[in-house]
Amino acid sequence: MVKPCIMRKIILFIIIISLYAFTLNANTIKKASEILPKASDMKGGSSSWIVSGVNEEKRGRCTVYDNTYAYYSNKKEKILDIERSNTYVVSARIFDCDNFGVALDKYKELAEISKKNAKKKQIAPAPFGEQGVMVALPLKNMQGKSQQANYYVTYIFRNFVVQVYSDDGFAQMDMSGEIEKRIYDYLKSKGINYAVNKINLLINTTDNEYIDTLSFTGEQVSSVLITGIVLDINNKPVPNVSIKAMETNQATKTDSNGKFSIVVSSGKGNSISMVKTIFLPFAYKGNRKALSSGFYPLEVKNNNKIIYEALINVLEDNNRVSGYMIDKNTLKRYPLLGFVRGDNVTLDVDCTEPNSVLNCRKIFKGSLISDYVIEGKAIGAGSGNFTINKKKFTVFTENPYLRDTGAELKLTVIDKGHQKYSSQSNLALNAGEKNRSFLEFNTNAFAGKDMLYFKEAYLKFNVLGVNIKNSADIILYERVANKSGIVTMHKIAPLKNITNKDNGEIMLDVSSQIRMPSKDGYFIGLKGDEGDFIILNGNNVRLELSYFGDASSYKAKKVISFTVSDYQGDDIVSNKNSIEKDGSPDMVISLKLSAKGRTLEQLEVIVDTKSRRVWNTNQKDIYPSIGVVQDEGILNNDDASISIPLNNNDELFDLHLYKGSLQEEDISKITIKAVIDGKIYEDFISLK
Repeated sequence: MVKPCIMRKIILFIIIISLYAFTLNANTIKKASEILPKASDMKGGSSSWIVSGVNEEKRGRCTVYDNTYAYYSNKKEKILDIERSNTYVVSARIFDCDNFGVALDKYKELAEISKKNAKKKQIAPAPFGEQGVMVALPLKNMQGKSQQANYYVTYIFRNFVVQVYSDDGFAQMDMSGEIEKRIYDYLKSKGINYAVNKINLLINTTDNEYIDTLSFTGEQVSSVLITGIVLDINNKPVPNVSIKAMETNQATKTDSNGKFSIVVSSGKGNSISMVKTIFLPFAYKGNRKALSSGFYPLEVKNNNKIIYEALINVLEDNNRVSGYMIDKNTLKRYPLLGFVRGDNVTLDVDCTEPNSVLNCRKIFKGSLISDYVIEGKAIGAGSGNFTINKKKFTVFTENPYLRDTGAELKLTVIDKGHQKYSSQSNLALNAGEKNRSFLEFNTNAFAGKDMLYFKEAYLKFNVLGVNIKNSADIILYERVANKSGIVTMHKIAPLKNITNKDNGEIMLDVSSQIRMPSKDGYFIGLKGDEGDFIILNGNNVRLELSYFGDASSYKAKKVISFTVSDYQGDDIVSNKNSIEKDGSPDMVISLKLSAKGRTLEQLEVIVDTKSRRVWNTNQKDIYPSIGVVQDEGILNNDDASISIPLNNNDELFDLHLYKGSLQEEDISKITIKAVIDGKIYEDFISLK
C-alpha cells in the first residue's frame, strides 16, 4: 500500500507536469492567424493594449492576416532619453503565400510602394527575415521624439511577407521582432525543423568597408546561392565592389549595375537560394556616369504637361558627349555636345534651322536621381523640367526611317562545308553551287545595344555590276553548323527577285524575317542559274529601321489563325484529290496568315467528329483536296498543289472543303496545318 505522503508527492508531480505541458501547448502557434500577437503577448509600456482582432482575407496566392493595436498610458515614458507619446498605434499585416517565389514577388511589390512614398534618405535596411526595408515619413520637424514620424517596415521571412506600421519607432521594432519570432515558432509547430543560420558578408568599396549579416532558414543547409544588388545611401547601385563571405572566404564582385551572385558553401547538405539587397550606410565615390553611349528618350514638361519630346543619340568619350537629337514632331536632327561629370550631365543642342538668321539653342542640365533616371532643367527654347529615363524606350514615330546606321557586311564563301571570309570592298554574290558566296549581315554590330525587337528594317546598297540571264532571287539565310563544324545555309525567306534591269540601288525589306539582333548574324545569297552574279558596293551600305524598345512593347503576330466561315458555301471541290465541282455545297473556312515575304507550300485540315476527316493540298495523298480561294480566284495549281507567295502582313484566304455527310453539330475540333518555307505552323479551335 502506498503511503499518503508518497501519494501526495506523486499527485503534485503529475500536476506540475500537466501544467508544464499545458504551458508548452499554450505557447505553441498552430495557425498562421495566431502569429499576430494577442494583447497579453504585447510588451513595452506601462499600460494594457487594446487589440481590434485578426482579420483574414484571401488575395491571389496569399492569405492576408491583419490586426491593429492601440496603446494608452497616463505616465511619461522615455527610451534612450527619447520621450514617447502617451498614445500610439501599431498595425500589422502578414501575407502567408503559397511559396517563397510568390512571397518574393509580393515583397518586391510592397517594398516598391513604400519607397515611392518616401524620400530617398529616409529609407534604411530592416534587420528582419531574409531581407527588408524600413521607411520613415516625418510628420513634424521636432527632434528627439520618435512619435513625430510614421514608420513602415516590410520584410520577407520564407513564404511570409510582413508589414508593420506605427507612429512610434520603438513599438514598430518590437512588433516586427515579435512577429519574426512567432513565425519561427509556427514553422516548428508544423514540423518544419528550420535552423536559423547567418552569413557575414564583407563589402569593400576601396573607400570604405561594411559588414552585412545575412540571415536565412533551412534544414541542414550547407550551400546558399545569394543574388542581389548593392546600393549606397542614395539608393544608387555600387559597381565593382568586393563581396566576401567571412566564414568561408568565398568572394565575388558586383557588375556595372551593382548586381552580384555568390555561392557560399561548406560540407554536404541542402542547397537554397536567396535574394539580398545590401544597403551601404555611405555614399559611393566611384566613377559612375550619368550618361554613356547609346540612344535615350528625352521629354520636357512644363506645369506637368509634356511640351517637347525627342530622341538623343550620344557618344560618350572621356567624359565628353557628342551626337545628335531628333525632334519627335518634325523628325529633324540637331547636333549636340556636352560633358558628363559623375552623376551630372550637360547637353548643349544647336537647334538653329539652316539659313536662319535666328539662333536657336537648348541646354539640358541634370543629374541622376535613381539608377536609370536623369532629371534636370531645360534652358532655352522650350524651357521646363526634363527627364531621361534610360530604361524606357519605345518607338515614337511610325516613320520606318527613324535612324540610319552602318551595317557591317562581310563576304563569306562556303567551300566544301567550310566557311571562308573575304575582305573585298566590292562584294560579289554568285549563284553557282560549287562556291556559294553570301553576304554576312552582322546585326550584332549595330551602334546602340538598346534594340531588342525590330519593327521595320530595310537594307540598301548600290549595284556595281549585274549578270542575270533571266531572273534570280536574293534570299535570306541562316547559318547551320553540325557537330563536325560542317556549315550549310538554311533558307529563311526570299527578299527580292531581280533581273538585268536592277542595276541601281537595291532595297531589301527584312522586316518580317528579322525580329531581333542575332550574334550569329544573317546571310544574304543569290539563287539563280549557273553563272548568275551581282556585285554590290560594300562601302555604301546602310540600314534604315524603326524598332521596339523592350520585349513588353513587342507582341509577335500569330502566323496562322482561322474561323469557320460557312457550312453551306459555294461549290468548288469534290471528294477527290483534284479541284472540280460536284454539285453540293462546300464547307468554307476563313484562314489568315501573317508571314510576309514567305511562301505557303501546303495546307492540311483535320476535323474531329466521332471519326476523323482529313483534306490537304498534297497531290500524292488520297485525301480530298482543299480549294484555296482569294478575291474569288482559285490559287491551286492544276494538280491541286499550291505555292502561294505571301506579300502582305495579313493574307486572307477561303478554304473550300468537300462536306459530304459531315454534320456541323457533330464537330468537336478543327485543326489546320500550314507549311510555310518548309516550316509547319498549326492552330486549332474546339467546338464542344
